[in-house]
Amino acid sequence: MTPERCVGPYLGSTESSYVYAMEIVAGKTLEEMISTAGPLSLKLSLEIIGQVTSALAAAHQAGLVHRDIKPANLTCRLRREESPRR
Repeated sequence: MTPERCVGPYLGSTESSYVYAMEIVAGKTLEEMISTAGPLSLKLSLEIIGQVTSALAAAHQAGLVHRDIKPANLTCRLRREESPRR
């Protein structure tokens, strides 16, 4: 979710349309994490919020606007030692 995780997108066009493609990142959506584990710990919640706002700031500086920020559109990967409820 940090700017470093924003894998370089492919931008292109044909005679009749534009193409935007991104790499699929392995992990669960934030929505799936919450539905599986229940409420997240305060520490993890703040970490996710920090990473999302950092990524959105980087996108905004590049002139991009994401118009559908929601848990179902945020892919998360925990380190092996992390637990969503800690």
